[in-house]
Amino acid sequence: MIPPDDDVLAALARLDNNTDFAAVKGWFLQNLAEAHKSLETERDEVPLRQAQGQAQLMTDFLSRAKSARDVMEKKRILGGEHP
Repeated sequence: MIPPDDDVLAALARLDNNTDFAAVKGWFLQNLAEAHKSLETERDEVPLRQAQGQAQLMTDFLSRAKSARDVMEKKRILGGEHP
């Protein structure tokens, strides 16, 4: 994933307070658990790589969603680009 810009970070920070978004994050976590299960059990290379990509994408999204507010706060305090 490309790093989110300020508009996306702000949207993620606002969404974090939304109870509906908690349901979406829960759904991502369920899918992440399934992807991890596939990584443990899959033996064919193509489905294994697909599960790996899915897990990486969901982990990245959940991490960015969780840290959006902190990143925006640091940007506001320190100025400049976010990590």
